[in-house]
Amino acid sequence: MKRYLIGALLCVTLFLAGWLLFSFPYQRHYAERTFEAYTQLQGVDPNSFLSLTYQKEYTQNSYYIVVHYKEAPGLRYQYQYFFKNRWGYHAMMLIVYDEQNCSITDHSSLIYPPLPWKFALQPTE
Repeated sequence: MKRYLIGALLCVTLFLAGWLLFSFPYQRHYAERTFEAYTQLQGVDPNSFLSLTYQKEYTQNSYYIVVHYKEAPGLRYQYQYFFKNRWGYHAMMLIVYDEQNCSITDHSSLIYPPLPWKFALQPTE
């Protein structure tokens, strides 16, 4: 009986370790790669970031990448990365907020406007 209990405990521990390895570093890696590809398609210069933060969103199994650009310090660009959505791709969307925390719907005045909503890609390793 003791042998089965130790075996079951070992299996649960290995399962949890595998899940943690997948949930954090692996998903963040793909969030970074997808963000790089998205900003490349937007024409963003990598040196134009004033600040860049990654935040894990547990309820939607996604990542928020919050960016402030040197060219527009009053705006907050919030990229949201979805890991393998229902289409089987890594998807990303962008919402831009002003200083009053209101989303901007008129994208014509933005330096880096959002790409189409259903932007999805398979990032390279």
